[in-house]
Amino acid sequence: MTLNGMTMRALALSSLLIAFAAPAFGQSSTGPTEGSAFGIAPLTQDFVTLTLQAEMLEVQSGQLALMRAENGKAKDFAHRAIEDREAANELKGLVSNGQVRAIEPLFLGKKNAAQIDKLWTLQGAEFTQAYNDLQVSMHKDAVSLFERYARDGDSAELKAFANKHLPDLRQQLQQAEALEDKAH
Repeated sequence: MTLNGMTMRALALSSLLIAFAAPAFGQSSTGPTEGSAFGIAPLTQDFVTLTLQAEMLEVQSGQLALMRAENGKAKDFAHRAIEDREAANELKGLVSNGQVRAIEPLFLGKKNAAQIDKLWTLQGAEFTQAYNDLQVSMHKDAVSLFERYARDGDSAELKAFANKHLPDLRQQLQQAEALEDKAH
């Protein structure tokens, strides 16, 4: 067998393993956000992935806001967001101690990374407006995700987690909307 033939077989085997790995870990094969438009609860792995990736985005965008936002209100919001890691730490604990069968994401994800890249290109009022808009969008998505999972999720532990943190998320959404109102 030639080196080229072995390489092709290795690539084919790798592709098969990747194709079967996501469903084996309870991940949706169509992507974690497609059900949101229809009010469908995400799968457990999707809920964990989306929640923890959003937490990463909130921290990274908040760190940028502390450096680049033009007003104190956005900086105060960012500081609180960075400091408040209670929900993320609780979720990580549920996963690490085996109460929830899921894998923690290691990266932001493509969409969130693009948001950070965009923020890096902005300064002053443009940055502040983009940061405020991002916070509103993120918190609307989070409230929707948590509501759907709390209602129809497949893990009792995660349903309780989602219900517990929904009031805080709704409050944070209101605070983010107040930032946006002040920026316009």
